Amino acid sequence: MPNEVTGLLEDEQRVLIALITAWDKFVQLPQQHLEDNVDFMRSINRCQELLGMRVVRRLYPDGWTHTPGTLGNEDNLVSATMVCVICQKPAAIKPILSVGGVSPLCRACWDSIVQKKEQKENPRYE
Repeated sequence: MPNEVTGLLEDEQRVLIALITAWDKFVQLPQQHLEDNVDFMRSINRCQELLGMRVVRRLYPDGWTHTPGTLGNEDNLVSATMVCVICQKPAAIKPILSVGGVSPLCRACWDSIVQKKEQKENPRYE
């Protein structure tokens, strides 16, 4: 059951508490460099961001997760807010899959448009 305040699961909440404890202990150390506390704070903040993303992925799995090993494959990188202007399915994020950089298209509709364009430009398709 997620924490009512943070949305974190029990194990994730333990990690958050450990990060808070690490910060509290780090700032008690003698400072060796002017930026030590700032650098450590930024690192703690990054870890907190990652914990927050776990909550977001649980709540919105279709828009914020990916199948391991598929990064870099534009067919699997979809946005929760972008839908294809033709078929209303999730649209790929890759800019090449947008017409004029404005109208998002899914891979299937993009391929269909490209094929029609090639048919017009190349008589062998007729």
